[in-house]
Amino acid sequence: MSVYGKTLGEAEGILLRQVRNKFILFTKAKSRKNRSIPIYDGPFKCLQKALPFKHSYDAFRRAVDAVELEPSTGKLTHVLRHTFASRYMSKGGDILTLQKMLGHATLAMTQKYTHFSPGYMAGGG
Repeated sequence: MSVYGKTLGEAEGILLRQVRNKFILFTKAKSRKNRSIPIYDGPFKCLQKALPFKHSYDAFRRAVDAVELEPSTGKLTHVLRHTFASRYMSKGGDILTLQKMLGHATLAMTQKYTHFSPGYMAGGG
């Protein structure tokens, strides 16, 4: 694992060959399994033009400091996964698809990431 976290390191390490057919393919990533993340046409085209990425942890740290976000120690970039998961679900995303995108072995872990209770996931709110 890199000094600045698995999440940001994984994103920064995306290579053009991993971006195909509107998917990003991560090999042996989280849980040492392969996973693919679907992306829309606009971000897909932008991503293809932007790769390869430059190291951006310092810029990310400055942005976090500017908005006075105070994540738990060692969780600076990890908070992005939680934010994505919660927003994905609040916009009508499917929990099983999210589980695959995040690379979680269990649905319980995905529920933890979304900050939703099992009752919410069952439609109980």
